[in-house]
Amino acid sequence: MVDIACDPELVKLSKSIGNVPVCVSSVEPEEFLAAVAAGADMVEIGNYDSFYFEGRIFSAEEVLGLTVRTREILGAGVPLSVTVPHTLPLDEQVSLAMELEAAGAHVIQTEVQPSPLPALLRPPPIHTVPTCQCSPCPPPAALGQETRE
Repeated sequence: MVDIACDPELVKLSKSIGNVPVCVSSVEPEEFLAAVAAGADMVEIGNYDSFYFEGRIFSAEEVLGLTVRTREILGAGVPLSVTVPHTLPLDEQVSLAMELEAAGAHVIQTEVQPSPLPALLRPPPIHTVPTCQCSPCPPPAALGQETRE
């Protein structure tokens, strides 16, 4: 399966390359109609990462509303995946997942907090335990710390 932005032209391009299922992602249910008409096999409410960096947070009520609206627009025949925002407390994530299933979501995804830096650009881990012996860490004496015996 190919997971792409909700754009009918991207869907057509993906379908022209080979017989692969296409999933389109958006937080605007109205965008799904044209993408499905272009051949998208599945729709996804999610990929919130770019919004988090802009300071936009999705509430449980908003995600549920997007799900209900998507079902109203597309009916029950198009598979629907919905991502539960990591910003919700765990008990609210569980409650939302159950509500999403009742509202017609076929797949429910979870997410983790996005990292502000890609993995390759992050500095190596810094251990605060003075007796750490892993290879990226200098010996405790080099840090000016005493080791505990």
